[in-house]
Amino acid sequence: MFGEQLPQLDESDEGTLVTLTIGGNDLLSAFANRPRASLLEAIARDVADAYEFLLDAVRRARPSSLILLSTIYDPSDRLGRIPGVLEDAGKLPLEVLDGMNDRIRRLAAGTPNAALADVYAHFLGHGASVPEEERWYWRRSLIEPNAMGAHEIRRVWRDVLDEEEVRG
Repeated sequence: MFGEQLPQLDESDEGTLVTLTIGGNDLLSAFANRPRASLLEAIARDVADAYEFLLDAVRRARPSSLILLSTIYDPSDRLGRIPGVLEDAGKLPLEVLDGMNDRIRRLAAGTPNAALADVYAHFLGHGASVPEEERWYWRRSLIEPNAMGAHEIRRVWRDVLDEEEVRG
């Protein structure tokens, strides 16, 4: 994200809607390597710091923007296992995901012109814990949303926008 896309964000005072949905693949990649706990904590801290850096950079480039900070979903539905994905990694350290989502929630609460899009909470119960036809994840890779999942992410964003409009 930083190396290629961020410099393409021109500075502007124009009202802009920005959605941030980042960090999930970074955490899953770290989980796949099964690092020792201290290294995993450092990686998670780096991902969270990078998220905050990106948020600050977007706010500087687009000061009149509304930024929706999306939490990271858990395809395992709190089971700690994602069928067909990371099966060799053992039970996933969900406390790391929880920590990242907590940080996203704090950033949303403490950042002007930012709002929380709690995709994590909305997606619980639509992953590995339910039959395939009820999942919001792509059948071939349960870490990616399927068409219904993409629609539901849009729904979360739309609900947040509606709430912001009422407050506004």
